[in-house]
Amino acid sequence: MPIPANQFVSQGRSRLAEVQAMLSNMGSTFQKHDQGLVQLQDIYNQTLDELVQINLPALNQQALSNIPLYTGYGQFEVKTPFTTMNEEHARLTQLISEIDSDERYLRQEELINSVSGELVLKAESIRQNYTLLSDSVKRYEAEPRFLRLIQTGYDTPDYTGRMWQLDYYRDWRSGSRVAKSFGKQFYEIRSDYLPLRQAHDHTYNELTASEKEISDVKNLVNLREQSLYRLNNLPQEILKECQSALRQHLQYVDKEQLFNWAQGDHVREAQIKKLDGIDKKLAYLKEMVAHQEQQEKAVLEEYAYKLNRKVIKYQR
Repeated sequence: MPIPANQFVSQGRSRLAEVQAMLSNMGSTFQKHDQGLVQLQDIYNQTLDELVQINLPALNQQALSNIPLYTGYGQFEVKTPFTTMNEEHARLTQLISEIDSDERYLRQEELINSVSGELVLKAESIRQNYTLLSDSVKRYEAEPRFLRLIQTGYDTPDYTGRMWQLDYYRDWRSGSRVAKSFGKQFYEIRSDYLPLRQAHDHTYNELTASEKEISDVKNLVNLREQSLYRLNNLPQEILKECQSALRQHLQYVDKEQLFNWAQGDHVREAQIKKLDGIDKKLAYLKEMVAHQEQQEKAVLEEYAYKLNRKVIKYQR
């Protein structure tokens, strides 16, 4: 038995809302696939890291000599990590020496102590003054069209507004309101405001410069700390950087060519096969999920479109 039109419209709207909700939540529907991709990506990254370790477990001449043979990566021949390490050692030593003789570093406690530091107290004093000026300026600028009146030279010989212009009456009305609010003529208000605004902007620049002084000292202290850590751990740091560069090469190099470079080394060959297999599986899953999501979205959108047309038809 056919259902009444009003009942169909009601049911149709309800179903349409459900379909639209499904479309909105489609991303979460495929979240389990995304989780699987994340897990597979983690396995890929671990496998790639293991391949890097196989080829460059430590900074020694034997490992560095084997890298071009087994991976095709030749940058360590252009500039050896040992040369980089020596240059970096000299640079860091010089940098730390320069910081140690910098007066700001030597007086850091006097300058940036959070309670008694000279620069901290100076900045706080300027900040308090800036806050007072800012509050005063805001009192003027909160008035509607106030800044326009200032910028156009209202109530001065420079004002170009004419009685036949709509803006003239708007300016006159706003100027009268401001004058009444402050109990002065507008030209007097202008004379009070402009020095305040100038002092406000000047104090803002002072505060910015003062805060930069504090930041510069803190950055200097941090730079020395970071430089000293790097200097004390230079072999490990250079090794990490070399491994990172090699990792990028191994990630994008042709895996068939990489397998050939392995020259029958079973450990390397097994790791390369594993990496290539995971890479292909990742690409397949990404494509499959994207295709499936597009298909389901297209079906739901078409269904929603047709249902909406029927609802519109029956509610007439």
